Amino acid sequence: MSDSKLFGRKKGKYRMSLRITMMAFIICALFVAGWIGYKDYRELNKLYFVIDVETSASGVVQVFYDVGSGYNEADSYTITEQSGSWQKLIFPLPPSKAIRSIRFDPINVPSLVRIKNAWIENKQGAVVKVFPLSDFKKVQQIDKMDVSEGALNILTQKNAGDPITQIEKSSIESQCSWKDYLAKRSSIIIGYGLLISLFLIGMSYFSSKVQRLNAAVGEKLKEVLASIGLVSSIALSLLVVVRWWYYIYSYSVNILFWDQWDFYKALFDKKNMWELFHMQFGPHRMGIGLIFTKAIASFSGWNTRAEDFAIGGVVCLAMAVALVLRTKLGPRLNWTDIAIPLIFLTPNQYEIYAGTSIPSHGAVPLLLLALYCLVWVVWRGMARCCAILVLNFLLIYTGFGVFAGMITPCLFCAEAFHAHRARDRKGLWLALTAVVVSLLSAGSFFVGYQFSPAIEGFQFPVREWWHYPQFVALMLANFCGVKGITPVSYVAGFLILSLLTALALIHMVRISRSMIETTKSSTDAVVAILTTFTLLFCINTAIGRVPLGLPSAQASRYITNMIPGFFGIYIWLVALPHGVLRRFLLTAAVAGLIAATFPLREADRNGIKWLVEGKTKWKAVYLQTEDIETATRAAKFPIYPAPERTRLKQKLEYLKKEKLNLYLDAPPLQLNP
Repeated sequence: MSDSKLFGRKKGKYRMSLRITMMAFIICALFVAGWIGYKDYRELNKLYFVIDVETSASGVVQVFYDVGSGYNEADSYTITEQSGSWQKLIFPLPPSKAIRSIRFDPINVPSLVRIKNAWIENKQGAVVKVFPLSDFKKVQQIDKMDVSEGALNILTQKNAGDPITQIEKSSIESQCSWKDYLAKRSSIIIGYGLLISLFLIGMSYFSSKVQRLNAAVGEKLKEVLASIGLVSSIALSLLVVVRWWYYIYSYSVNILFWDQWDFYKALFDKKNMWELFHMQFGPHRMGIGLIFTKAIASFSGWNTRAEDFAIGGVVCLAMAVALVLRTKLGPRLNWTDIAIPLIFLTPNQYEIYAGTSIPSHGAVPLLLLALYCLVWVVWRGMARCCAILVLNFLLIYTGFGVFAGMITPCLFCAEAFHAHRARDRKGLWLALTAVVVSLLSAGSFFVGYQFSPAIEGFQFPVREWWHYPQFVALMLANFCGVKGITPVSYVAGFLILSLLTALALIHMVRISRSMIETTKSSTDAVVAILTTFTLLFCINTAIGRVPLGLPSAQASRYITNMIPGFFGIYIWLVALPHGVLRRFLLTAAVAGLIAATFPLREADRNGIKWLVEGKTKWKAVYLQTEDIETATRAAKFPIYPAPERTRLKQKLEYLKKEKLNLYLDAPPLQLNP
């Protein structure tokens, strides 16, 4: 081939590459600018329903808004109301949607409810619409409604469980249409697009200049860039770890809270080790997690701050095991492995230390599952079989680790199939024995088991079956910091759900086909284990919690058990063939994980603040008055929803007598009145 033809072909390839690059830049710029515009438009249209209310009994207040599909749980918002004082309740309304009417459910228990004012305000606090008290009309389970002394009095029926009022003339249009928005702010969005395009073009120019450097300078520059990436990764990792411990230090309070008053009964009653391990709490057993709780309590005087720090340590240990697992699967660690601390130490799971601390629920199963994967990769033969069966047994009995009981028999069935095809009789019998033992372990879980969905009014299936996949999608979106029931939440959630499902199925098939133990087959097994575990957890949670409404999908406590699935996605990305696509996907994953929690979202900040302030105030008032109702009323915060049911006063007296838990911090006068 002549030099001129060769030059012409290279020139043609260069032009084609340039066109593709420019097209990619334009698409990226349009996407980012569109995203910025969408977020700005939503903020501009954000509205809140605000109401001043007082109730004679504590309960749940719920607002429904009809946006075209009638009243349903998906289009509603709930707030827990404390009795005894006037409170301003703020309910976010769906942005960018015209609201046809609003339904106000004043409380879910028999009560006298008083309403002073009700209005709609925007993000800036400006009042958009005021509702006269006469616009509230009773619908059901209300005996009497009248206005006196400037307040609307609503007396519910004696056995009311769902009293309802309808607000007349409560329709409200979107504050700004797309056309009006574009007319006002299109120049700003176009400016963002141009800036992003210039940035991308500049980066491309810089990259082309780097490529044209001679080999020696290029290698030196690569080393410098690699060093900068490594140092930045280490610095960010340290920041993530410091943030993790700072949050635990700042937001944990030494007082038993909510479910702890129930499962700590085993400690109040001085149960033995087997009784602790075998204890059922809700749909799962407590397992080794409750033994861990007892050990911490024994050494700390039932100090729940000590338990919170221990939980933080368990999660950090799980992260360390994950890093070791990552090195075993190869290639060597690089800057993108900052993703592992970002996944494991996400502050979105703040409820595991700031809310109800339950090591059995998430932290301990997370560590056990990480060890399970590491053992599967590192060990072979009898040692691996025995270690996996032990870890499987512990997982089955410890919180939501129970789903490992469905995964382990499948793994050993694949092992038996491979041994049979390879005519390995010893391996076949070992695998079949492991299948039998794992099934017996799973069966033992149900000895003495009682079905307990842990919520009132549980129903399966619900009539609106599509709420199940929606619930799972919202759970996964929450991990990524995408809050609320919005189109963006559903898009993000369903994309991740599709990816998790595909990875679980594809890698399960690969496990069944792979005959030889290699790094690739080990990676297949780890990805299958991690993604399948999280999928099973999410499906189970959706089945159990959909009756509470779609907003409950974004509870912080679910995050910990979704960590394995996201770690599995990362392991899959690392195992992709080296090239531009792999680098792009890993960089995008790291950027997305950083964006998910830097900064912590407003809803999470408000949630963690509500917990720490409520606990602190309740504890301070109770230590002064030793009256549960007074403390609850003063703090506007319940430490337990039904004190009589759990014999809260007797338990508090026991803690006082033994100088445990909140009485560790009490002044001497409180301990010896």
